[in-house]
Amino acid sequence: MTITDITNEAQSLIASDNVPGSLEFAEKLEKSLFDNNIREANPNAYRELSKIIFQLYVTAIPNLDDELLFNIISFNLIEALNPMWPSERDLASRIESKYSIYPIELIKEMMRKDILDLVKKNNQLIGGVPLRLSQDEPQAKPTVQNWILYYDRSTGSTEVKNFKRSVFMSSDAVVQTLNPQEKETLRKVIYFYDYLQTDDTVLYADLHEDKKPEPQNDNLTYTPPTSSETTNLVSNTSSRPHNTVPTENNVNNISSNTNIAPINIAPINTQVQSPQVKSNLIKKSPAPIVLSPKPQPIPQNLVNLKK
Repeated sequence: MTITDITNEAQSLIASDNVPGSLEFAEKLEKSLFDNNIREANPNAYRELSKIIFQLYVTAIPNLDDELLFNIISFNLIEALNPMWPSERDLASRIESKYSIYPIELIKEMMRKDILDLVKKNNQLIGGVPLRLSQDEPQAKPTVQNWILYYDRSTGSTEVKNFKRSVFMSSDAVVQTLNPQEKETLRKVIYFYDYLQTDDTVLYADLHEDKKPEPQNDNLTYTPPTSSETTNLVSNTSSRPHNTVPTENNVNNISSNTNIAPINIAPINTQVQSPQVKSNLIKKSPAPIVLSPKPQPIPQNLVNLKK
């Protein structure tokens, strides 16, 4: 398969909200990356395919194991809220689907128990202006964690605050230093944070009122449509032992026609046919990519693949 083929297949699975298919395809792609040592042989292909795998895992959240979901929230909340291929189902509805094994009245309680603290400890950066949290912390880094502290101290943290949130986003001096993409990212993070603190659900909003199950409505979202912002991610994968794979065609840039052998069957061919317009998947982000854990002797730390 070429990267174009892989991209088209992934987009099709995501657009059709094919949760089982997305999970299966992501796992096969990830296994192929490691089995064929693509991290070493072609880092550019590895970056692009890793971002595709991540988006497939986000689509597959309803069927995802807890550990991988928690890693996504801990390390890639921003990317999960700003998918490279926006779909009608947002992060909230996907997580609710995963937690639908619980009675409706317990869904949000269990989500808060598992996820809220992870959001409040996320260290992804939004903007570059330090936040004044207190006299003791006048120059805190603008991480998700610190933005939430700053937001709570600015608006109060004991109630649902739609109006206060709107005022905060439109008038706070530090918020106004953000560029439009950063401001939209912050808005989504804060909206998701507020959403977790309420008992309101996305998928079952009208259930009790109608006295019958509500047909799934993919247009029920807790935020306005997402922007097309895409970020360049860094691998958070637990890496396998690296056996160097000699190649005469190790390249710095990769075209959409790069040939990828059938998944799990043959080695990946990293030859480039001709330089073409590069995929718009690669932009900049401080965040890691989260891939599913693989059996290995000794887990290793994050590997920065930006260079």
